Amino acid sequence: MRIQPHQLLTPLSLVLLTLSILFCLWTPSFSQIGWSSYMPPHEWNTLDSLFLSATIGDTTRIKMFISRSGSFADTLCGTLTALTLACQNRQYGSAAVLLRLYANPNRPNGRGEFPLQISVLSADSALTALLLLYCADPNLTDGSGRTALHLAVSQNDLPAERAVCVRYLLEHGADPLSKDRAGQTPFELARTNQLTDAAKLLEPK
Repeated sequence: MRIQPHQLLTPLSLVLLTLSILFCLWTPSFSQIGWSSYMPPHEWNTLDSLFLSATIGDTTRIKMFISRSGSFADTLCGTLTALTLACQNRQYGSAAVLLRLYANPNRPNGRGEFPLQISVLSADSALTALLLLYCADPNLTDGSGRTALHLAVSQNDLPAERAVCVRYLLEHGADPLSKDRAGQTPFELARTNQLTDAAKLLEPK
């Protein structure tokens, strides 16, 4: 018996569907092989690529972009810099590469936030230590007159990590007696937020 073309439609569709499913299962995900593998070559030299790379920790792309395009490590795009973006996303690798490529650790973003202040606010002691190693100034103030010490104790989560950040800051010259615009010292904030270990480090001698 001769098979008509319309009788082949269903089996052929099933075969194609099966092959599509197998391909999807075999193909690595974005998280497995990295977002940068999908970035088309014509986007490699855009400022956006540097910022995206800093966000996801693609250190290879960061180095390639800066080497091809010159020293853009401190470029401000809107309200962001690559280093503050890396710190916001807790990307230690991105921050380390940017600092090695001469990103300024004391350059704020467009909102007046400094990389060190962003790092201590999230209680990231590793990033805090890295930025201090590259001479980040712990006594710079934000729009509310708060230093990195104020921000390190401004929240009551992660008390142990916050105490470590406070210790690093004090070891690098942070002023424990500085007052924000509300007249509060870091010690007073630490005590208010029940950060016992940090308060002990900040208590006036």
